[in-house]
Amino acid sequence: MQAVVLSVASRAVLEACEQLGMDIDGVLQRAGVDRATVYDPDARLTPAQADGIWREAMGRSPDPDLALRSAEAVPFGAYAVLDYLVAASPTLGEGLRRVSTYFRLVDPRGEIRISETGERPKLVFGTPQAGGKIPPPAQQYTWAILVLRGRHVTRKAWAPARVAFTFPEPPQIGEYLRIFGVKPEFGAAEAEIEFARETWSLPAGGSEPRLLSILESHARLLIEKLPVADELVAGVEKAITSELSGGDPSITRIGRKLAMSPRTLQRRLAEAGTNYGAVLDGVRLEWAKMYLAQPGVALCEVSWLLGFSEQSAFNRSFKRWTGLSPGRYRQQLGGVAAARS
Repeated sequence: MQAVVLSVASRAVLEACEQLGMDIDGVLQRAGVDRATVYDPDARLTPAQADGIWREAMGRSPDPDLALRSAEAVPFGAYAVLDYLVAASPTLGEGLRRVSTYFRLVDPRGEIRISETGERPKLVFGTPQAGGKIPPPAQQYTWAILVLRGRHVTRKAWAPARVAFTFPEPPQIGEYLRIFGVKPEFGAAEAEIEFARETWSLPAGGSEPRLLSILESHARLLIEKLPVADELVAGVEKAITSELSGGDPSITRIGRKLAMSPRTLQRRLAEAGTNYGAVLDGVRLEWAKMYLAQPGVALCEVSWLLGFSEQSAFNRSFKRWTGLSPGRYRQQLGGVAAARS
């Protein structure tokens, strides 16, 4: 069975898009998702559906901070069991340990690891697959919502000791400073948040051990009912990423790396609800947006870094993905940055 993703984050990004005056029905149509499904409070989406919504929303939005604003739009309780597990924990640190344990209830494809070996407790956001990459919007959204939730349950306006993202620093970081209260580190090896010990130990308001026990029992039952995540797509994405930058991201090459014929690889991807072209487009689009946000990277370099033989092929593909040429997309990023400065 294929992994399923909680629809809360997708609803949040759609509501943020609506506030910007965007056509969310168009986003849903391009993503192949029915409005009734995504707005069903009990709905879960396939990874392809959830990724499609985020890809279309981020591609159409003039706001580079859409993921951060989306996190602010999610009311406490929208994540049901996970939210109330944190609120019922005796301290913030205990609550975040439970987030780590039950994160699969939100998205089975990612994981949050906790390290307390250093002077400051730390959360690390990654994937179960070695070398797997977390897209920039997912990093922004997840770290923002954890910090905002943490302040809600502790009733304190604390700031993390350190926030780190793996993607390059964007032109403007005002929204990062406003939400996190500290200047993030960009281009880090891993997406991380570190906490001062006094912050980690803040009371979270939990005073009913029996309620906490009931919530944890329920969370364990929900985890047991989740389908096992299909690792094939993540493996293909990882292989494609390693073949970009002037390499050969063809299905023949990727199939060879995964010890499969192109026919077998396409068949298995179809069983997972996607196809090779869609996976390749998704990886390329994610990295294209990251490179285009760096003014010092020329368009011809972006084309090469994404494995296109010609810049014209990259231009056509990017316009098909987003409705904009790469140059126009970069201009819009610059215009939004200038308007906010």
